[in-house]
Amino acid sequence: MKNYIYIILLGMLAFGWNSCKETSNTLTKYTVPEYWDYQPSWSHDGKKIVFASTRNSHPTQNLFRMNADGSDIQQLTFLKEGWGNSFPVCSPDGTKIAFISDQGDVIRSLFMMNSDGSDIRMLSQEEDVLSTQVVFSLDSQLIYAEVQNENGSDIYNFHVKTGEKSQVTYFDWGVGNPSLHPNGKLLAFNSGRYGNPEIEVLNLETGTLERITESWSDDGAPVWSADGKHIYFYSNKDEPKYEIYRIEVATKKWQRITDSPNWDLEARVSPDGKHLTFHSSRIGRNSIVVTDSEGNNRQTLTNLEVTPFVDLIKEDGLETAIAMYPKAILDSLNTHYVLEEELIGLADELIKTKKNTEAKEVLDYIRNHVVTENFPDMTIEQYQKLNVEAPLSQSQFFQLVLDEGVEKGRTVFDELRENYKNRIFFNDYEMLMLAYWYHFLGNYKSSIDLLHMNLELYPQSYQTYHDLGQSHEAYGELETAFKYYKKASELDTISWYGTHARSKVEELGARVDDKSEP
Repeated sequence: MKNYIYIILLGMLAFGWNSCKETSNTLTKYTVPEYWDYQPSWSHDGKKIVFASTRNSHPTQNLFRMNADGSDIQQLTFLKEGWGNSFPVCSPDGTKIAFISDQGDVIRSLFMMNSDGSDIRMLSQEEDVLSTQVVFSLDSQLIYAEVQNENGSDIYNFHVKTGEKSQVTYFDWGVGNPSLHPNGKLLAFNSGRYGNPEIEVLNLETGTLERITESWSDDGAPVWSADGKHIYFYSNKDEPKYEIYRIEVATKKWQRITDSPNWDLEARVSPDGKHLTFHSSRIGRNSIVVTDSEGNNRQTLTNLEVTPFVDLIKEDGLETAIAMYPKAILDSLNTHYVLEEELIGLADELIKTKKNTEAKEVLDYIRNHVVTENFPDMTIEQYQKLNVEAPLSQSQFFQLVLDEGVEKGRTVFDELRENYKNRIFFNDYEMLMLAYWYHFLGNYKSSIDLLHMNLELYPQSYQTYHDLGQSHEAYGELETAFKYYKKASELDTISWYGTHARSKVEELGARVDDKSEP
């Protein structure tokens, strides 16, 4: 063990303290993210949900798309600064997504793109400042949006092909958050006529205006039900926090749909009218939620906290807790390192109360399902308390490599990967330091073997590609070194590793023939 600790200290001295803090590949999916998910919108067929989120670019918002069960989250836009993209809405024909964007010198403007995120273009003019949700016409040819003007704001429509703008409302008070009735003839929106936000409906054919809500509260973001008989919206009518409500247009009868400890906002109705999606701060950060049209059968799809899952294990046991979570959500939950920490804490509690069988079930769940970079050092003590043989830990593996050689380490590594279903279980930085130790000793072959193991765990690790270039170059394999340097330079455009790799590509380029990918 002393040898292993010495290697880590040597690596800190060799690469500098800043290198210790800058790992070669940021594994965002293995940490509890500090991001917020907002403003979900259904696809035309109800199979997808598009939403805004600060994930991957906090605090800048980008747009993402996922399946309606929360699986297969895909990023559609890639802004790095500014407020970002918000209020996405899918066109009825399924081909376009409209949204509001704030980027660089462009402030709160209307943009549109294909449903896969391609062909992004600005529809509004630079002088047009938008604020809230937008909505397509039934034929997907127009987009209704709030635009600020001398009266505060009015509703305009923008032609999808030309961007040509036409004013729809002419009020002396601000209006916004437009929503088009399924018949295309009625437009619901927020009105500032009464001091606090209320909901009104404009008949686009006759020009008549009807007040829908009448209360002291803030009633916002109206959206029609699929049959056009109700309007869903958020309000703080009953309490300081905001909930989702539904009002029957004909009778003006209110119905509270959600009852959350925090806020539920900006509901959207699925095309078939059977489900709602909205964003909620119920778990402490905004997440995307789906319920049925009555607010029942609530499922949180994104930005999950681990505490409810752990509490459920305490109350009803691990088997019941697993059964109550949809597979897509549970798979996402298992990638959060906080889950490992809380489950280890739970295992400690169970051991102290002599519930050893339950404790081992929890530890085995961590071992078999929960992704961790330090697998499974944190559970060794608990297994020992139960007098059960623990899985090989990271530090034990590194010591085995030092004592018995890299070839033996490769055999054990492959066994671990097979036994634990290819989960990441060793820390990226410490694997690199172990490889650097062998490079430092002039044992370049062993360094290369360890770096290839690390590449299996972290296939986008630019530092691993860079270090493979160094070791192959020192080993005299210049063509192979060139390939790895080239890959590192492509993956890393910011840090020292990318800069050094580019210099090596230039240096070795004239000396080698094969410049294909590694």
